[in-house]
Parts: sequence; C-alpha cells; structure tokens
Amino acid sequence: MNRTLLVITGDKPRHMYFAQYLLKAFPGALLAVERQPPAPWGAHVEAPSALEQRHFQDFAETERRFYSKDVAESAGLIASRTVLEVEGGTVNSPEVIAALRKHAPRVVATLSTSILKKEFLESFSPIINYHAGLSPYYRGSGTNVFPIINREPEYIGTTVHYIDAGIDSGPVIVQGRPDFAVGDDSHTLGCKAHLVGTALMAEAVSACLGGPPPKGVRQNPRAGKFYAKGDFNDQAIRKLGQALEEGVVDEYARNGPREIPIISAVTL
Repeated sequence: MNRTLLVITGDKPRHMYFAQYLLKAFPGALLAVERQPPAPWGAHVEAPSALEQRHFQDFAETERRFYSKDVAESAGLIASRTVLEVEGGTVNSPEVIAALRKHAPRVVATLSTSILKKEFLESFSPIINYHAGLSPYYRGSGTNVFPIINREPEYIGTTVHYIDAGIDSGPVIVQGRPDFAVGDDSHTLGCKAHLVGTALMAEAVSACLGGPPPKGVRQNPRAGKFYAKGDFNDQAIRKLGQALEEGVVDEYARNGPREIPIISAVTL
C-alpha cells in the first residue's frame, strides 16, 4: 500500500517535532526512527569535555522549551504512525531497507539520519533531506554555530535538498532563515531555524506529491565552507561565546537582515 510519505529521523525533541509536523500535514505518512545516544550531545561528540557537555546540555534545555509541548500533544499520533525503530548506524542495513521498502513510499523525508549509502539511495526516490544550515555556504556539522563564530549571522538558516552521494550537496529545493531578536544565541536561533525548515520541508513534500518533483538548484560545493564534527571543540565554543559577548547576534538583530542569495521558494 502506498502511504505517500515516509519520514526518517532521530529521537531527540527537534526530530519528533519534525516528525509530528509532517505526520499531521500528510495523513498517510509513516515514521521510522533511528535512535541516537541518549546523552545531550548525542552522536556529535564521543568523549565531550566539560565545556562541550555544558554547551549541549544548554541546547537540550532550549530544545525542550521550543518543542516539548507539540511533541507531547502528538505522542499518540507519533506512536500510531511509527513503523520501525532502529539503532543508530543501522539504517543502511539490508534488513532495514527491505522493511522500509514494504511501505512503498512515494517520497522519503530525512533529518539527522546516518549518512545514507548507495544501497539506500538506490532503493527510494526522491529522498529529500533537511539540512540545519544554508548550503552550500555552510555544510557538514555546526552549520548554524560557525556563522556566529565567523561573524556571518546572515548565513544562519535551513536548506531542504535532494540527497546525493555527497554531504549536504544535493540540488536545493528551498531555503529559509529565522527572524532574529536581541538576546538570541546559537541555541535559540537553531531552534527558530528548525521551525522554519520543518515548514519548508512540508512545502517540498507537497510539491513532490502534487506532480513532477521540483528540479532543484545544483549546488557549487566550492562556494562555501565545510565543517566536520571534530571542528566543534572547546576552542570553537570559546570563540562562539566571545562572538555573542561582542554582540554579533544582537547587532544583527537590530540592523539586519543582510540579503544573501538563497532559494527562497519551491520552483516546479
């Protein structure tokens, strides 16, 4: 039976917010969950320093403030539509792929999964990914943190794109940026951007289900910066704190936004 949409994501509050939003928007949608380590830093850091632990604990608290109410109210919906829960790193296994193929989704929407490998990519089409950052300007990890460190807050945002064999490099369908307020930090801006990006994912899925999938706009990976997980360390956290203390975000909130080229609407 074709259930139109399969959502595959993690199990943190932001992932469940993403899931419940799409499950509500598309009545036939189903959910698969790839579980993450339970600590606030999840799979981002294997052996976090005290400074890293505090950073991710603060983010986890902000995340709960933003999403817990919606997730709690949607607990029954999430449970009723969940068809598979797997351990982190196993989403590419033949058994998982076979189990998901049984549902014959017309569209797959992903957020925070393991890197999807060739066998998975060849089993489903289209696969649309939510990237917490503006590609190709910021790709990889920490993509809504490093813009603050680099004094480029205008590059905080979200990208909905097709998945290819690269990392955050597939054709872009639509992008968005959050509204800034004085007092925002990397945590609140990341959560605000997530609200924007989740709604944009729903627009992209709707376009795919309504007719031929949007073509998307090819990225130029050389046009931006790429950060690995290891780049976010104590030094980066200190630089982030310094940038916030110097008013990088507050100044932008008062004087922004600065316009940059993004794909601001789904184009068929």
